[in-house]
Amino acid sequence: MNLSLQNADFKTVEKTFANINGIESVARVAETNNALNIRLSYQSTHDLRPDIYRKIRTKDWIILDFHQETQSLENIFRELTKES
Repeated sequence: MNLSLQNADFKTVEKTFANINGIESVARVAETNNALNIRLSYQSTHDLRPDIYRKIRTKDWIILDFHQETQSLENIFRELTKES
């Protein structure tokens, strides 16, 4: 899942989202003076977007982008069988 936030610092974001059950990692993708772009990794059948949104609401962060990436089995197979 990719998320772009305004008024957020990475350490606080990482600590905040690490408390959500199911999130495995929080990675900084890019950071500018206007936005912090992060990637949240998780392996859950439960949709974590409502939990993430509730955490964001408790902070003074502005959501600039919030989207979920999923991989199809076909794409996973291609990555696993790709020749180097």
